[in-house]
Amino acid sequence: MNFRAIFNLIDIKKIIIICYIISLSAYGQTFDLLDEFSKIEIINIPRVNLEIPDIGFIDEVYIDLKSESNGVLSKNMDQTIQREILTQEVKTQSSSIKRAKNYVEGSKLEKDIIIGFKCFDFSDGKVLASDQEQFDFIRAADSTNIVKSEAKKIGFNKDEQVVGIISSKLCSGNIKFRRSEEVLEKFSSFSDSYMNFLLKESGQNDQDVKSDNGAILLELENSFDRIDIDQEYQSQVYIDENGEVTKQKDNAKYIAFLGVKPGNALLTIKFGNEEIDLFTAVYSKEITIEKLALIKRSNQFTLLEKDLLTTNPTAIDLSEDDIWVLNFPRKKAYKKSNSMYEFNFINFAEGERLYFELEKNSYKYIVGIDKALTVEVPSDDMRDYIFSTLNIRNPKLSCIIQLNLNNPYGAMKYQVSNGYNYEPMEMFALDSDGKFSSEISDLTEKVFLIGNSTSAVDIKLSSGSTESYLRTYCAPNVYLIEHL
Repeated sequence: MNFRAIFNLIDIKKIIIICYIISLSAYGQTFDLLDEFSKIEIINIPRVNLEIPDIGFIDEVYIDLKSESNGVLSKNMDQTIQREILTQEVKTQSSSIKRAKNYVEGSKLEKDIIIGFKCFDFSDGKVLASDQEQFDFIRAADSTNIVKSEAKKIGFNKDEQVVGIISSKLCSGNIKFRRSEEVLEKFSSFSDSYMNFLLKESGQNDQDVKSDNGAILLELENSFDRIDIDQEYQSQVYIDENGEVTKQKDNAKYIAFLGVKPGNALLTIKFGNEEIDLFTAVYSKEITIEKLALIKRSNQFTLLEKDLLTTNPTAIDLSEDDIWVLNFPRKKAYKKSNSMYEFNFINFAEGERLYFELEKNSYKYIVGIDKALTVEVPSDDMRDYIFSTLNIRNPKLSCIIQLNLNNPYGAMKYQVSNGYNYEPMEMFALDSDGKFSSEISDLTEKVFLIGNSTSAVDIKLSSGSTESYLRTYCAPNVYLIEHL
């Protein structure tokens, strides 16, 4: 059904309702017009191409966020706040923006995961490393929530995916982590003067680096043979625990990639006969902070399929050859029994989600899980119905992210960035009654995000006091199913 047909349908309904009003009025009866009109059902949801409006910045919001930070702002953080404001505005195009002062202070130290922040600086010819007295954390998917440090620390819950900006007056950076056990973490970043020091040590200067490029600071907890990155970069520097540049990788506590082209990036770490991937995102003029700690990991799950005409998904059976770790076809799932599979890893990046490829009837999906015990994929008919209803005419040019929700959520926020700019992305909710809508509700079982560019997507789902956060990734010709 096209737009014209929908509007014609609505006009006919209006005429009927108006006649109904006149007839009821003659008998002295009343009714709720909004209630009657809400019964009009639009069967199909036409997909439209969204354009980012020219909205500028909301000065009042910008000033509020700066004042909330209590002056704890680095040069990069000032730019980051503007990035967050713009993204939030694009995301809620038709809504008025109300920025509540919603930062959390003090009580965060009751949490299980405690983080600190260290900054490398260069002054008077010396490298200086200092624990930051005051710093802030702003979540990537919710810039209204500014968490302030107390006693040089901020706390988070176990198993919470923490994604956002950490910033002091001297340093800032994008962090992403999750831990399942109580731990004290310390994240490190570096100042502009230290960046110039690293460039000089690598035989370059700040003029050699494109002004809109970013950087990655990777902290290592294990030895390695080699680290590759699939994005363009201009230099790689080994750094010891004191911030001094070293030529020996065995002495390195950190590896800095400088002048990195913004966008999604894949780090491949090789050690012995093994290698693992680490997915990350690089932003223009910002530093991405990553930690690499290797752990043993096992994931066991039952494979299910959701058909168009069934209420509940049913178990399906695939060959071991049809399920393998993303980018590593030789790392196949072990089939324990019909519909039950398992991945076992001697080395896995702590806090990262497991991504694997699944091929069913010659169609490939990418699936992301953390601790999910079931994996649900659509049947061929269900997939065709999704494409048709959401008007996805050419899946090879589209990025499709399907969120399989583990709990009912009443609200959702998300931001999309290609590293340079903010990308529009359409959101559709599939409720338990089988109908699509443009808003998430307590009945929503799945959420679909549809885009057409390579980008990082940060998501916040909330229901009452319950909040879940996720960073995922978008790329054309990819159908990604994320299990929360």
